[in-house]
Amino acid sequence: EKIHNPYYGLIANRLCGHNHSFKITFQYCLWDFLREMGETDVGGLEKVKSLESLRVADSLVVPLRRTVNLAKFYAWLVSENALSLVILKSVNFTALRPSSRLFFQLFFGHVIMNSQTRAQVAGRRNAQAVADVFLKVASIPTLAQGVLFFLHHFVRKGKFLSEGPEKDKEKELVMWGCGIVKES
Repeated sequence: EKIHNPYYGLIANRLCGHNHSFKITFQYCLWDFLREMGETDVGGLEKVKSLESLRVADSLVVPLRRTVNLAKFYAWLVSENALSLVILKSVNFTALRPSSRLFFQLFFGHVIMNSQTRAQVAGRRNAQAVADVFLKVASIPTLAQGVLFFLHHFVRKGKFLSEGPEKDKEKELVMWGCGIVKES
């Protein structure tokens, strides 16, 4: 669709709560999307097939609209605890292609912003909400280090955020969230 439709996230959240197999399905869908963007190291058994089809995938360009919409979709699922950041366990954050880097900048920025939706209604920030989302990767040292590296080097810059009057507030919120993750 032309703009992000949050209704899909609501349905996906319900599906994940209903049956664990949907969580696995969404994880594989994310891995397929990342391979489509050229990340050949992502995923399990499909990794071998993607190496064979890499020549074809290099000529394809994922539309920006799709990248943005999927980043928001997965960020919402993670911030609502329908999925965990552990779905990113096979991502090498130090060697991402530019299109994947943009996806993850949007993804992590929206995870942080979404974690604060309830807190902002009350007029304050909730550091624990951010920490709870990101602490789930602490048991996987490589993933935790990769996420910290990516947050520090790419997400904090905030050049990917929306234009308009909310841009400065969003950038400041994301920078604050990155600081909370680093401290946690």
